[in-house]
Amino acid sequence: MPRARLVTGLLFILLALSPALAPAAPGATPPSRHAAKSGAAAATQPDKADAKTGSEIAWFRLDNEIPESREGFSLFEGKRQVTLEKWIRRLAQARNDSKVCAIVLEIGDLKAGWAQVQELRDAIARVREAGKPVYAFLSDADLHQYVIASACDKVVLASAGHLIIPGMHLQMWFYKELLEKLGIQADILHIGAYKGAGEPYTRTGPSDELKEEMTLLVDGMYSQVIEQIAKSRDLEPQDVKHLIDVGIFSPKEAIDSKLIDRSAQLTELLDDLEDQYDATTVEDYGIKSSTAKADMSNPFAFFKMFSRSSGSDKHGGKPAIGLILLSGMIVDNREDSPFEAGTVSPKDVQDAVDEALEDDNIKAVVLRIDSPGGSSLASDVMYSHIRRLVEEKPVVVSMGNVAASGGYYVASAVPMIFADPGTITGSIGVLGGKPVLSGLLQKIGITTWTLDRGEMAGMFDITSPFSPPQRERVLKLMNQVYSQFLDRVLATRKDKLTKPIDQLAGGRIYTGQRALELGLVDKLGGMTDAVYAVAEQAGIKSYEIRIVPKPKGFFESLMENLLTDINEESLTMSQYASRMIPAMADPTAVSLRRAISRVLLHVRMLRSESVLLLMPYDTNMVPQ
Repeated sequence: MPRARLVTGLLFILLALSPALAPAAPGATPPSRHAAKSGAAAATQPDKADAKTGSEIAWFRLDNEIPESREGFSLFEGKRQVTLEKWIRRLAQARNDSKVCAIVLEIGDLKAGWAQVQELRDAIARVREAGKPVYAFLSDADLHQYVIASACDKVVLASAGHLIIPGMHLQMWFYKELLEKLGIQADILHIGAYKGAGEPYTRTGPSDELKEEMTLLVDGMYSQVIEQIAKSRDLEPQDVKHLIDVGIFSPKEAIDSKLIDRSAQLTELLDDLEDQYDATTVEDYGIKSSTAKADMSNPFAFFKMFSRSSGSDKHGGKPAIGLILLSGMIVDNREDSPFEAGTVSPKDVQDAVDEALEDDNIKAVVLRIDSPGGSSLASDVMYSHIRRLVEEKPVVVSMGNVAASGGYYVASAVPMIFADPGTITGSIGVLGGKPVLSGLLQKIGITTWTLDRGEMAGMFDITSPFSPPQRERVLKLMNQVYSQFLDRVLATRKDKLTKPIDQLAGGRIYTGQRALELGLVDKLGGMTDAVYAVAEQAGIKSYEIRIVPKPKGFFESLMENLLTDINEESLTMSQYASRMIPAMADPTAVSLRRAISRVLLHVRMLRSESVLLLMPYDTNMVPQ
C-alpha cells in the first residue's frame, strides 16, 4: 500500500499547523555501555601523557548514502541522510571543541563515491593535525570503508568481522539486443569519438575508444587507492597491491598484514578509550538533540506535551523480569519499513541489553529467540551484547518455533537454554555464495564488458561465478566463521554435550527433544518455564514481566521511518495519534507479502553478506 495513503490523516493535521520546524538545542547523551574493560587495547591507545585535557570522546557513525545536498522536508521521504558538507562540519566541530580529546569514527555500510572518500580523508587529516587522535571502527569493511579508516590513527576491526578489499571492478551493461527483442531501435548521435554514453543502447560491447577511456579511469583510481593506503599505513605500494590480490582478511590476518591495529568490539574500544582519557563518550557527536525545552513554534511540541501528560512508563520499584524478543531474520542493518516485520539487527539487541542493564528494577532477563539465522557478523555482535548482559544479570534463553544456525549462535551466549519439544534448532554450519545472473541477462538480451584491477576484484560480481582463487578465499573465510561458531558453542556447552561437537555440527538440524538428549539445550519447556527458572536464579518471587525495549506503536514506527531526522520530536505526534486512533496499532502482516519479503531478503543478503548462518529452508513452510 502506498505510504501516502497511510499518512493522509497525519498530513491533514500537519497542514493545520505551521510548517516551520524549529531546531532543538545542540547536545548529546553519552551511550550506556556495560562491557568489561579490556586490557588488550594498548595497540590502539596513546600514552596518557599525550592525551588532551578534554573530557569528551566524540563518537560518529558514518554509514548509508552521503548526499551532496539536502532536499526539502517531505512526509513521504524516507530517512534523510547526513550530507557531505554536514559530515565535514561535524568533524571540524570536534577538531575545534576544547572538550573533545579523541574521536571514534564507526564506519558502517557506507555508499560513497571516491571523491567523497577523499574529502572525508582530508577532514580526518585536519583533525589529526590539530593533535586529536582518530580511531576507526569497522564491523565488516570493503575497499571504500577501509580507505577512509586507513586515514585514522588506529583501525579496529570487529572480532567477527572481515576486511574485504578485492580491488576495483568495473562492469558495463549493453542493452542493444534487449531493445531489439522489444522492437525498439536506439537512434543515438554523438560528437567526439570518445563520447560513449550512447554505446550501451547501440552496441553489444564498448568501442576501442570507450575501452581506452575506462581503462585509464580505472587505472588512475586504482593507483590513487594504492598510494593512499600505502601512505596511511606506512606500507610499500607493491605490498599493498599484493594484499589487494589476497582480497579477504580475518582480523588476525589483517593485523599480521599491518592493515589494522586491533580486533575488538566497539564497546570494548569505547570503554578502553574512556579509561585512557578519563573521559565520557558523546554518541552521534554534532547531531542536534531533542532534549531541550519544547518550542511551541514547533508543531510537534504540542504532541510531545500531550504524550507526556497522558501517561508515562513508570513502573515504580517493583522487581521485573525483562523479556527480550529476538524474532526474524538476522541482518546487519534493518532495511524493512514499519509495515514489513521479519528482521532483527544488532542495534535492536544492543538497545534491549542497554535498557535491561540500566534499569535496576529488571532483576533478570528471558531472551526469547525465534530466528532461522542470517548474517554471521550480526550474529556474533548480538552474541557479544548478550554476553554483556549475562555477566551482569541472570539470563535464560527460551527457544520458539526456530532457533537455528545464527539463532542458535546467539542462544549459545547464555548458559541455560529452554526449548519446546517441537522447536527446530541446531544447524551449526555456514552458508556463502552469490546469485549469478549471466543466464538471465543472456536470455533477455543484455551483454556486459568487465574491467578488473586486482585478482579478487570481481569476487562479488553477480554476472559470473567465482574463479578458482576467489572460491578458495571465500571457502577459507567460511571455514574461519565456522570455527568461531564451534568455539562460541563450546564456550558455554563443552561439558554439556553428549557427543563431540563435530558430530553435532555440520549443519545438522534437531528437534528440541533431540537437542536436549545431545546437550545442545538444557531443559524442555516454554517461555513461562524460562521465566520461573530465571526468577529463581535472581531470588525473586513477586515480579512483573516487561518487554524490553518497550514496543513502538504503529504510528511511532511510522513516524520514526518518515521523520528520523527530527529525532524524538518526530515521534511525539505518532504517540498522540496512537492514543487518538488505537485501532490503527500493530496491523497484521499479510502472508503473501511476508513470503515475498523473505525471498527478496535472501537475495539482498546473498548480495551484501560474505557469509551467512541461515537455515536450509524457509521455516514459514513448516506446518503450524
